[in-house]
Amino acid sequence: MKEKILSFISELQKEREDAHISPAHVLTVEIINRGFHNPYKALNELYYEGKIEWHRTINDIAFTIKK
Repeated sequence: MKEKILSFISELQKEREDAHISPAHVLTVEIINRGFHNPYKALNELYYEGKIEWHRTINDIAFTIKK
């Protein structure tokens, strides 16, 4: 599941960067709506592995691929 979430974040972030949409982050609600109903453990593991970064928005938490 971790790799699927990482792949989804990467794909959506790239689509937004290519379309010049800023910020190009992916919200938690978008991950949940994609079918990952409880992604929090996987997101925490990806963060501690250094693969993603998290950002606080007004209403949610967003994620980007760490470069």
